[in-house]
Amino acid sequence: MKSFVSHHDFLLETLRNPEEAADYLDAVAEDGSLSDILKAIRNVVDAQGGLPKAWS
Repeated sequence: MKSFVSHHDFLLETLRNPEEAADYLDAVAEDGSLSDILKAIRNVVDAQGGLPKAWS
């Protein structure tokens, strides 16, 4: 039986890499709405360990 990883989990794993996160934010900022940009920022913060870790 094959196991799978959800798209969101894969995205968060990818966004742990700072260069990938920067590219992701650039792409969303260029093509996305304000709502999309806010979701992208939240995804990057979550991938980096959440707000307490991001602020330290």
